[in-house]
Amino acid sequence: MFIVSGTSDQKIRIWNFKENKIEDTIEAHDNKVTCVILTNDDQFIISGSNDNTIKMWNFKDRSQVMVFQGHSSYISGIAITSDDLFIISGSIECSLIMWNLLKKQMEFKFCCHTGEVNYSMVSKNKKTLITCSADKTMRVWDLKERKEEFVFEGLTSSVYNIGIINEDQFLTISTKETIIWSIDERKMIEKMPNYTVTALSVDNKLCVAYSIGFNQFQIWNIKEKQLILDSQKYKINIFKIASDNSFAVSGCNDNTIRIWNLIEKKLEIFFWDHDGNVRCAIISRNNKFVVSGANDKIVRVWNVDNKKLEAVFIGHNSGINCIDITSDNKYIVSCSNDITVRIWNLFEKKEEAVLRGHTENLNSVAISNNNMLIASGSQDKTVRVWSLINKKQEILFEGHTNPVNHVLFSYDNKYVVSSSCDDIRVWNVKEKKQEAAFNGHTSIINTIKITKDSKFVVSSDDNNVGIWNIEKKCLEISICSQDKIPTISFISQDANKIYIKTIFGLGLFNISKIKFKLKIFFSQEAEKLYNDYPNFCKLFLPKITENSQAT
Repeated sequence: MFIVSGTSDQKIRIWNFKENKIEDTIEAHDNKVTCVILTNDDQFIISGSNDNTIKMWNFKDRSQVMVFQGHSSYISGIAITSDDLFIISGSIECSLIMWNLLKKQMEFKFCCHTGEVNYSMVSKNKKTLITCSADKTMRVWDLKERKEEFVFEGLTSSVYNIGIINEDQFLTISTKETIIWSIDERKMIEKMPNYTVTALSVDNKLCVAYSIGFNQFQIWNIKEKQLILDSQKYKINIFKIASDNSFAVSGCNDNTIRIWNLIEKKLEIFFWDHDGNVRCAIISRNNKFVVSGANDKIVRVWNVDNKKLEAVFIGHNSGINCIDITSDNKYIVSCSNDITVRIWNLFEKKEEAVLRGHTENLNSVAISNNNMLIASGSQDKTVRVWSLINKKQEILFEGHTNPVNHVLFSYDNKYVVSSSCDDIRVWNVKEKKQEAAFNGHTSIINTIKITKDSKFVVSSDDNNVGIWNIEKKCLEISICSQDKIPTISFISQDANKIYIKTIFGLGLFNISKIKFKLKIFFSQEAEKLYNDYPNFCKLFLPKITENSQAT
């Protein structure tokens, strides 16, 4: 399988999709290549350019067959009839030209649009040409009679893509809306919600993917006008993996705690007791308890074995931002916008201590693996380390220029890792100094984690995951989201493995092997879509890049 692309460097590239490599490069035009298509029999490549020409190439030997000249300005798009006899080219000069590929000459020129022709498409029966323009109109043309049939007007923005559903209906995509039109009835029959379209896919008939704002993604069945997949259905705020990899816990905006069976790949338990969005959750080391905090100012402890509420801790005066639990399950530590860190005794089910010292809201807390220290991060831009035994402050780390949003200990208790909106710092606890600083995220850092061998820090923002080498003090691997969905990473209990959230479900990335694979789907619909259309769905999976300077 091959993909053909045209680029601003005036070249056409032929990609071997199976082997993931460039098969050949054609020095094609004297200006930017704006559009390329393959004939339906895969024998020829047709390209358009800002040099005002359309060229025809033999796909087999890459030789130029013909140059079509007739436009006085840039070529904006090309359509081809199903029998490969004609192509129709659009230009920013507002005209369309039909070319006869057999006779290699101009057949007819259409002139009606008053703006740049953005896109054109020919129906399979070769009778109808549909064009869209920057003049906010779509026009339907009778190819046999070479005349305009009628005009669809009233659009609020320029149309940049068309999909033909059947001989009567077609789909238009603009910057503000997606509309289904009837040719026979000459009217709009359905308007999709005002989402920004990310991709028209799967034969231009079945599915459309949308990016809503910056954090939602939907796939629609156009024929049935039904929503197939909605990322907002599982708006996950927090996600944790059990130490034996048997289950995972998610906290959501619908006030629920969900427990997912990772072995059977299904949703196992719902907990509904919170009265506000679940902001944080943690699993005990023995996988017996799940501890959660929410906007309702309450810390709740759930027993995974009997699926019941174990304890409720009330004391904070504001929503809970972060929690942790000691490895012996004796103490829970929480922080809040009430500027306190609180220690709760799970055995005696009471408040043990309140730690004060920060001057602004607290965002994060963590307990060392030896149960001796607590780390906290605050809006006051500091990281503080407290003694869990003596219940007092031990170390103050300063250096962040923005509020500290996340803190955690390395597994060997040697480091505290912290992050603000734009940087990550590694602090040496024993020597009480900064060990490393990492910069490179282009949007706000959402999460940070550290691998079990304490060698890598893993951070994620809305679109990227960064894997940072502590010893080398540099970026090792970057993982970029392809679907504009917030990318969230979770460390697996297996050494050097990361769970990454995608639109379809959770994928597991092996740092050592640099390999990514989907492991659990969020729904049966997502799994079916992925299995039915794997090549399309893979376009929305993360892109992985190694940093050559790290080797």
